[in-house]
This record gives sequence, structure tokens and C-alpha cells, in this order.
Amino acid sequence: MRLYSFLIASALSLLAYRSFNIILIWFIINQFNDSLALGTIVGLMWAFNLASLPLVGNSFDKFNKKNILILGGVVSLLFSLIFLIDINAYSGSITVISICASVLSITNSITTGSINTLLPFIATKEQLDKSVSLAATFNSVQSIIGSITGGVMIALLGVELASFVVLSFFFVSLILILFLSINENGYSSDDIAKRENFISRATVGFKALYHIKSERIICYTAMLNNFVLTPLLMVALPYYVSRELKSDVTTLALLESTFAVGMLSGAALLSKINFNLYKRIYPIVLGNMMIGIGVIVFSLFDGVYFKAFSLCIAGFGLTVKGVACNSVRVFAVPDSYRGKLEGAILFLCIGTIPIGSYFFGYLQEGFDYQERYSFIGYMGILIFLTSFLPILSKKTRYVLGQSNQELGGLYKSMYPSAFK
Repeated sequence: MRLYSFLIASALSLLAYRSFNIILIWFIINQFNDSLALGTIVGLMWAFNLASLPLVGNSFDKFNKKNILILGGVVSLLFSLIFLIDINAYSGSITVISICASVLSITNSITTGSINTLLPFIATKEQLDKSVSLAATFNSVQSIIGSITGGVMIALLGVELASFVVLSFFFVSLILILFLSINENGYSSDDIAKRENFISRATVGFKALYHIKSERIICYTAMLNNFVLTPLLMVALPYYVSRELKSDVTTLALLESTFAVGMLSGAALLSKINFNLYKRIYPIVLGNMMIGIGVIVFSLFDGVYFKAFSLCIAGFGLTVKGVACNSVRVFAVPDSYRGKLEGAILFLCIGTIPIGSYFFGYLQEGFDYQERYSFIGYMGILIFLTSFLPILSKKTRYVLGQSNQELGGLYKSMYPSAFK
């Protein structure tokens, strides 16, 4: 029961944040009509998200895990309320909007970082593999509902009431967290987590990542994926709907939901796969290929149905790859290092998003139609080609070919220097 309570609380928080993003993007487009400003704010959000990740990962390993979740829930509730007051009373100050978006991106990093880090303390060992797939499914569902909810609420209720609904989602999520039980019996922070030097604590995950070659290879591909996919969805797609289709926010929500439908389909498929019988390398390589193919199709074809199909393919590939990658860390990384390693990986993966967001915003303003889509197409080809990196790495092939039982403690035996 507590597993589902945790997943529902996380999903509601992510749902609120996803809906907030749709509301924020459409509000900026209509209020300011400046793609560079949108790209800058989106980049700022991800920059704050990025900067908070090492701190979040270290905090989950060092402090009471439930208290961190509660703090994130309270801050999310407070700043979603400030955003609501600002757009109602002051018609949306760009400074206040930027601050709220940045703070909510930090609290969102707490939610996203908590899922894989805390599952071993909430689910039983027998539930772990399925829990990762179930978490991905919940994430996909909230992405679909978040996209549609944000768009439909704006269309039916307006930005102000839609923002109030977002506030309600954060509130319910916080209530569920308050009643959540996390079993930390038998768990004690390692000596590294107890050091007073924050720099030492913050760099532990990066040190581990440096030594674990298989995680580095996967991280490289994810960095490129994030450089392209997130700005494509949050900057290029809204302006495609607004300027090229000249349509409303409902169309944007439906298009973004097709990406989430692909994610849901990928999570549903992976939940049926027993990694004690099948190797993870196949969904990781094929998933990355599908991301590249989706981006290429998006760049080549103009019709809205082709755009929707391309986003669905990319979303499917992203989750197929992501679930397979995440389940490796759940089993192979020691408990006291998992949060740090997750934080380091997320830091590097998300690090390319602010750059990509600003660049995609610049593309919308400074380049013509053909130049914009040519660049997107080239990025899709590059993503497709990097799919072969895990195959070319002998150690990565070995790790991704292991069953769940064989993965238990594998990184500590393969890379002892990573955990000293």
C-alpha cells in the first residue's frame, strides 16, 4: 500500500509540475510573444534544476528522507500560490514568473530524484524490478494527463483557475507524503555522507560515475537526448502550434500528450519483460534509435499527424531506454551511494537542457523554417548514431547482459575504486 501511496504522491507532484509548464509556456507566448524569452526562462528553470541535483542526491543519503519530501512539498505549494497571486493581481510579472518557475524546478528535482533513490526503502526486493517499470508507467500517465489537463484547463477555465487546480495537486501530494512510511531500518549513512565538507560530499557521485564506464556511456547518450528532446517539446513545439498552425493551447496539449502516450506504451511493454531472462542492452539500444528516428521524422514532415507520430515514437524510445537503464542502478549500486550517483547522472544529463533551450529559442527567432528543421534533423541523425555506443563498449555490453540477481552488488566488485 505504501508503495502505491508513494508513487501516487510522486505522480501528483509531477502532474502538477507538468500542468504548470503548459500553463507557463502558453502564458508567456500570449503575454510576451517572445520565443527567446521563453527559451531563456525554460533554460533558467533547467539550470536551477541542474544546480540542485547534487544537493538533492546528497541530502537523500545524509538526512531523513521523508523530511526532504515534506520540505519539497511545502515549497512547491507556496510558490505555486505565489504564481497564482502574481498572474491574478499583477497580470504576470516576468521576474516573479521566473522565480516561481525556477523554485518549482528545484522542488521537481526532489520528486524526480526520490523515485529511484527511495524505491529500495519502500518496495520489497521482490517488487523492485516491477516498481521501476511501475514508476515509469505512473510518470507516463501523469505526463499524458498533465499535458491534456494543462491545455484543457486553460481552454475551459483560463490561466488563473488552471493555476488553482495545479495548487490543489501539490496540496494532495503533500498530504499523501505526510502519511507515508519509509523503512530506513538497517540503513546507515556511510562515512562519506558524514563529512562536513560539502564539496567532498557533492563530488562523490561524479567520482563514482567517472569510474563506472557503463554508466558514463549511457550518460553521454542521455545528455544528447536531453539537449534535443526537452527544448523540442518546450520551445520549438509551442511555437510550431502558435505560429505555423496558428492553433490554440488544446492542440499543443494534445501533441505533447502523444509523446506521453509513447512513454506509457514503452513503460507498459517493459513492465512485461523479465530482465532475469532478457538482456537490457536490446531495449537500451533500440530505444535510443527510436528517439533519433522520431526526431528525424519530426524534422522531415510538415503535417500535424506526422508530428504527433514522431513524438509518440520518441516518447516510446525514451521510456524503453530509461526503464532498462534505471533498473540497472537499482540493483548494481550500493544503497549509500545510489542517491549520489543518481544526482551526478541527472546533473550531467540535465546540464545540456538549458543550453539546448536557449539555442532552440534562438533558432525560432534567428533562422528561417528550413534552417530550423535542418538542424533538428541533423540532431536526430546524431542521436541515432550514438545508439551504437553501448554495443562498442565491452564493459557496457557485459553489465547490460546481466540478470537482476547477477547485478546485485556488481558495480562494487567491478569498480571498487568508485566506492572508496
